[in-house]
Amino acid sequence: MMKNYQIYIFAILTILYSTTAVSAECPLMGKWKSDETKTLASMHATGKVTDKQRTLFENHFFGKLTLKITCTEMTSSYAGDSETFAYTYVKQAVHHITIQTHDEENDKDVERDLTLAQDGQCYRVPVSTLGFKEYYCKY
Repeated sequence: MMKNYQIYIFAILTILYSTTAVSAECPLMGKWKSDETKTLASMHATGKVTDKQRTLFENHFFGKLTLKITCTEMTSSYAGDSETFAYTYVKQAVHHITIQTHDEENDKDVERDLTLAQDGQCYRVPVSTLGFKEYYCKY
């Protein structure tokens, strides 16, 4: 189960690397934390998760992952484990950012689309396989 969770963390991390615009060149720079309340609200709004998934996610699954993002890499931390990944900006248009990371397990580049809130204090990333969005906010 830990391996599956690590894969999930990697996917989320690569997706999650965007937020408040610190500068036009590096809008994701800063410290971010998964926002459980906003994420669960998005999950409930879709009605697409199974009862088993809902039970897992509603039991404090979200809200613990933190990200420290520089202009070239992000470090994710969860339950005492940390991993650092390089990323690049692919494109940026107002509040929409696309970043690229490398998935070492599949040896391919992966693009993730993120949406910044207007105030730049939070961003959201689609959890495409489950149909909702995970939110991260500055802390």
